[in-house]
Amino acid sequence: MKIGRFERTEQGFKGRIITLECQSEKVEIRSKKEEGAYDVLINGADVGYAKVSGVDRDVIVVQIDDPSFDAPIEAQLRPDGIWFALERKRS
Repeated sequence: MKIGRFERTEQGFKGRIITLECQSEKVEIRSKKEEGAYDVLINGADVGYAKVSGVDRDVIVVQIDDPSFDAPIEAQLRPDGIWFALERKRS
């Protein structure tokens, strides 16, 4: 299920996430100095991390957590035409 749309930036990715738990137009997935690692920020607050998948280098595995969530959001950022789609994984 697609829950977000992102575009590539010099620092990583920026875009939006829309779910019942999280509605934000200001989401950044920002590269860290460590290769393949990212911080996830919503409205400037650090709410998670992301890393390049060990299986598919075009996929970034994302985890977002906040005390207001029932459970962390686990998703994958994948190329989708000129955009990148954030797709939530189902357990």
